[in-house]
Amino acid sequence: MEDALRRVAGVNWAGVNAALGQVLVDFDEDQLGPEDVLKVVERVEAAQGTDVDSFPAGRPQPPFASAPATLAATALAADCLGLVAATIRRGRWCPRSPPHCASPR
Repeated sequence: MEDALRRVAGVNWAGVNAALGQVLVDFDEDQLGPEDVLKVVERVEAAQGTDVDSFPAGRPQPPFASAPATLAATALAADCLGLVAATIRRGRWCPRSPPHCASPR
C-alpha cells in the first residue's frame, strides 16, 4: 500500500497502520484530491483481496482522533474565562480619587 501511494505523483508521504487498518497520506492538494488517493487505496485493496472490509463505524479510533475536539473545547473555555474576567474588571467600581489628586475646576 505504501509503495503504491508513494509512486503517485503529488504524494509526499504515506504510512500504513495495519493494527488500526488505517492509511495516513500527505499529498499536494494542488495535484491530487482525496478521491484520487482513495481510488489508489481501493485499487490496491482489490488487488490484495482486502477490499471486503469497508470502513466500519465500530472500529476503534486512534488516540489522537479526539484531539481536535479537545483542543477546540479547551480554547473555547479559555476564551469564555477571559471574557468573564474582562467583563468583571471593566464593570467593577473604581475607587474615588483622593481630594489632593483631583483636577482643579
